[in-house]
Amino acid sequence: MRSTRTAQIIIILLISGLIAFIYFSVRNTSSALVKSPSGHMDSNKETAAQRTDEPFDYEQYEKVIRNEVAKKDLEMIDLLEQNYRTKPSKEGMQHLGETFDKLGFPAMAGYYYLKLAQSKKDDASAWALAGRKFYEAEGMFTGTASFYSLIVESMNAYDKAIELDPRNLDARADQAANIMDLGQGPPMKAVGMLRDILQVDSNNQKAMLYLGIFSVRSAQYEKALKRFIRLTELDPNNAEYHRYLGDTYIKMGNNNKGIIELEKYKGLLKDPEAKAQVDNMISAIKNGDQRPNK
Repeated sequence: MRSTRTAQIIIILLISGLIAFIYFSVRNTSSALVKSPSGHMDSNKETAAQRTDEPFDYEQYEKVIRNEVAKKDLEMIDLLEQNYRTKPSKEGMQHLGETFDKLGFPAMAGYYYLKLAQSKKDDASAWALAGRKFYEAEGMFTGTASFYSLIVESMNAYDKAIELDPRNLDARADQAANIMDLGQGPPMKAVGMLRDILQVDSNNQKAMLYLGIFSVRSAQYEKALKRFIRLTELDPNNAEYHRYLGDTYIKMGNNNKGIIELEKYKGLLKDPEAKAQVDNMISAIKNGDQRPNK
């Protein structure tokens, strides 16, 4: 019995670890949609409120970036920044935002995209782009004051984008997730926002995904299962949808179907390290199934 319990604990830990890996590796890309059901959205509300007044230190962060990028990329940044300082322009903001975005630094991209949005004022898409970049950057700073300040940056930009264009459903979905992340106000406010989106577009993938994750967090697995199944039907090549579906099956005790989805997930991954983590988890699940029969 003790070995069986140990196997179960190992499986749970591997599942939680892989969820975190998926969330933070995926969220930092331009196609990030995923919020971790066991990650930073569970932050203490009081702590979150205390940290939101601290601004993100872009100057210090750029110093860190300069030690990480290749020489040719640093030369490009220097040239663009020098041109921008000499003659500030919307084109300069755009080029700097695009450059930092391509290099994988969405916080700095958001910084310049926000300047661009402020210069355009009534351009809803510009505000939404800034909000999106800050949203993507949040996961890179989880557990720090910067995490909460980036949420606030994202929410402020999205507020303006939604005010200018209420039809931007993806912005409204990300905003609902931001509200949950910030830990302020009732969680059902965010859930209500996502349900409203599905009233307008029943196949909105972001709203469906976030609701599925919220359902997992509240142990409403049947609801989560339906949403994740639908997401894999809408976009069968989205690896994360299969990952969340597999995890939900496993939480419900259906390891066989869970493993099938994990195999699909692995098949869509390109990162060898991520593939190895999936193999380890599948192996642990199979060993856990076998131990009670020994």
